[in-house]
Amino acid sequence: MNIHEQLKQIANERQITLKDAIVQSGLNYNNMINKFQRDTIRLSEVEKILDILGKEIRIVDKQK
Repeated sequence: MNIHEQLKQIANERQITLKDAIVQSGLNYNNMINKFQRDTIRLSEVEKILDILGKEIRIVDKQK
């Protein structure tokens, strides 16, 4: 599952469209869709969208 599908799933769980989450985060929806397709989205952009969705990114040690 790529980041676009994951964000879409999280948005669906929060009962909001991914488009609405992107717009509320202050990003341009059409630009973001292009970035998803080209796989050029920045971590800072993902963090902005996740903030609207009530989520955050964490770095954790791998389980052995």
